[in-house]
Amino acid sequence: MSRKTSDIWKHFSIGDNVAKIATCNICQNAVSYKSTITNLKLHLKRKHVSVFYTLSQPDTNIASQATLTSDKTINVTNPEHAIASALTINSTATISDAISSGSSAQKRQRTMASYIPKKMSMQESKLIDEALLHLFIWDYQPLSIVEDKGFLKYTNALNPSYKPPSRKTISASLIPSAYTACREKLMKEVQREAMSVCLTTDTWTSSVNDSYIAITIHYTTSELEFKTVLLECAHYSEKHTGELLASQLKNTIEAWGLTGKVVLAITDNAKNIVNAINLLGWKHFGCYAHTLNLVVDDALKIVKDTLEKIKNIVSYFKRSSSATDRLIKYQVQQQINIPKKLKQSIPTRWNSTFFMLQRFVELEEAVRATLALVQRDFDESLSEDDWIICTQLTTILKPFEQATAKMSGEKYTTASMAIVVTRGLHNVCENLLKNQYKPVISNVLLKLKEGLSMRFNNIEYHKELAMSTLLDPRFKMSGFSDKCAADHSKKRAIDMVATMIGNSVVTHYPTTSNEPSQPGCSKEISIWDDFDREVNNLQPRSSPMAKAITEIGAYLEDALLPRNSEDTPLEWWKNNRHLYPTLCKLFIKRGNFLATSVPCERIFSKAGYIINDRRTRLTSEKVRQLVFLNINKS
Repeated sequence: MSRKTSDIWKHFSIGDNVAKIATCNICQNAVSYKSTITNLKLHLKRKHVSVFYTLSQPDTNIASQATLTSDKTINVTNPEHAIASALTINSTATISDAISSGSSAQKRQRTMASYIPKKMSMQESKLIDEALLHLFIWDYQPLSIVEDKGFLKYTNALNPSYKPPSRKTISASLIPSAYTACREKLMKEVQREAMSVCLTTDTWTSSVNDSYIAITIHYTTSELEFKTVLLECAHYSEKHTGELLASQLKNTIEAWGLTGKVVLAITDNAKNIVNAINLLGWKHFGCYAHTLNLVVDDALKIVKDTLEKIKNIVSYFKRSSSATDRLIKYQVQQQINIPKKLKQSIPTRWNSTFFMLQRFVELEEAVRATLALVQRDFDESLSEDDWIICTQLTTILKPFEQATAKMSGEKYTTASMAIVVTRGLHNVCENLLKNQYKPVISNVLLKLKEGLSMRFNNIEYHKELAMSTLLDPRFKMSGFSDKCAADHSKKRAIDMVATMIGNSVVTHYPTTSNEPSQPGCSKEISIWDDFDREVNNLQPRSSPMAKAITEIGAYLEDALLPRNSEDTPLEWWKNNRHLYPTLCKLFIKRGNFLATSVPCERIFSKAGYIINDRRTRLTSEKVRQLVFLNINKS
């Protein structure tokens, strides 16, 4: 700091060289500078913006070009006034010289390198390229975006040294490299962490008529973390026969090193995929949401005529912008803060019918008023009975929609809830039948109850679902309505725990030996020999079965975890794994099941975004890689 070469010192004087205190020449404030001039710069930036601005500009700016006449003086106590005056006075001195009280010291000469943007290192460019990939993986942007003028101008404004990779480089190099790295990393994790897995699979046809098969696994780690991994979303050009589907599933499982670890497979109820699972010898359960959808669809056929009338009205509002405008204006006139539109149902999801009815009933007054204003003649207008039926339908279908939403989760295990939810739906139907509904609604309720009994027959005796229910601390034995099914599940759990205990390391008690400890040396005689031999013979030898009965008995006698508790079953087992060590291991192997194939369906929804109008030329292999990265890359 002995050489004050920075231009900053033109505006400061040394106040106390020992304490390192400088005095501002403009406002006379004391500023500490210690070993650097950072505080001095910050002072100018906060208190004297215009002065700081002149110091931060290159030599070619207007401040360096403006001159002052040699026979004129400038009032430096006001730097802003000095700059303005310098623009109109001809001189060989710079504005910064004027502000610094006429100092004749010249600025240091700037090197040519200071005007040339710093070249970006290969490592920095690689990091930006990896971030760029997320535009295609997560945001579904087309690869051609790197050629768009707006995108190039934007990246150049951020950093002129960065040159985005070409479309060909992204497609042929960056995406495949990211896919390979992600796949290899996940393979190692899955093989290390997964003791058993639940598999879900489904097929899908894209908008460009390509068929794909998705395969996901779900498992619980030894640290009691629930994980979901997409193994494959591959193009499938062969016929969807059971044999070919079985071959695809088998090859994928073998490639990931999961042979013998698939405990349960969840699919829809299509015959070809069910046959494929049976050919592989895996335990199968039909997607709970799909089965529930069939139950409700069958029941809604009873009110088909009323539903058709409502669909026609909703379709009219969807087609007519004027009718929709009138509907919204009416709600505004009624001082409704957020006006709503009608919802249309779709054939593949029964709960979309529920949402259509719910919104239709909610906007009943607005719909009636709007239909009267537009004077639209429908084939059959809604009668008062139709409106009542519509209202009552929303009441009886709401519990089924709640069940569908709860069972469609993929961030938590749902198999343990299948038995409890089915039991709850049965009870809801019985209770609703006690109410006074229209005869047609009562018939719908009877049909719903009949469908539940037929399609979920003996669900409590499904071994894997029953085991999941028993090992869920929210339900245990209370989750069953059939006592025999609960006892059967308990006995099976005891047998499995006993086997696990028997296979573990058995503690051996020390025994006395008549063999000499060393050749040629007799065994040392101890006063404790007889006592130790007696105690060893009296030690209790608990059998694995007895230990299993004790551990499971203690678990079942423990208080249930409240159903609405903030703690999840996984967190409960984390906190209690030392109390029930073997049972916790059983939970890890048998408590990782889902009850629906919804994860695969959601994957196909994302695949639909990937194959959009601007990406229809993507090859099936590129779709496979992008979908895999979208689901698995964090």
